[in-house]
Amino acid sequence: MSTNRSGKDEVFGVYSIDIDEVVLWKIGSCNVYFDNDDLIIYSEGKIADDSSSPMYEKFKGTEGLWEFLTRKQPIGFTEEDYETYKILKMTNALYQNHDPSENRVKSSSSDKYKTSIIKPIWLEMKTKG
Repeated sequence: MSTNRSGKDEVFGVYSIDIDEVVLWKIGSCNVYFDNDDLIIYSEGKIADDSSSPMYEKFKGTEGLWEFLTRKQPIGFTEEDYETYKILKMTNALYQNHDPSENRVKSSSSDKYKTSIIKPIWLEMKTKG
């Protein structure tokens, strides 16, 4: 594995888009907002008055989680950080074009995909249906 960790991960991590001079932060197809170091992820397709399912979830922004969300080669993370990183499933970040109906994984030649980080999350999703 390369020791160059400077590369940002905009494939399986946080990325920004500019719309009419407004910057929106996203993971997959979901909007992300920040509360200090914590993340608030708004679930796509949720309706504000749907009390059975929250429109958003808040995640504690640990150093390890930020490594996963911003680096191509994360280090210094815990098992709990890895479990939280599985937010990729709820954001459709693992799918081509962030579209689960395509049922195709967004693969990458990066070490992050090929090693024990992204690929096991995808395989877990596929075996659980």
